[in-house]
Amino acid sequence: MTKKLIGMTMGVAMAAMLSVRLAAATTDTGTNAVICNPSSSADANRITYTVNGVQNNDGSNTANVDCPLTLNTSTFVTSVGMTVFDRHNVDNVCCTVELQDLAGGVIFTATPCTSGFQSASMSLSVSPNFMSSKGHLRCNIPRFHSTNGNSHLASYRVISTP
Repeated sequence: MTKKLIGMTMGVAMAAMLSVRLAAATTDTGTNAVICNPSSSADANRITYTVNGVQNNDGSNTANVDCPLTLNTSTFVTSVGMTVFDRHNVDNVCCTVELQDLAGGVIFTATPCTSGFQSASMSLSVSPNFMSSKGHLRCNIPRFHSTNGNSHLASYRVISTP
């Protein structure tokens, strides 16, 4: 009975140590959207970089920006989240997350979107749960709204484990 109890206690202790080690290995990389680049020369003329990230100043067209996802080689990506401001009554902020394998083949893609105007920040996220070594984020930022102002991508973050 004593040996069985000691064995069970050792097993619980080892499981607890393993869970602490796994939790400690998680990487949470937050990035300000000012590092994002316009997707085209036309988009370059539409956007402005501010302390709030990247915003669309064009009143007629949406703007697209491309952002790198910083990943270590063979990283297990558990979550990608974006903080956005959607100031347009009709158009939505949409961000496409794409993960690739070592050869550049797409292994995951998802496009979460806002669902209408809100003056406060909004969070978009996806949970890929894929091993990846390359990643990319493209956000579509709605046109300037004369009453509500500029929509913008403020920041994004990647949560992963090596």
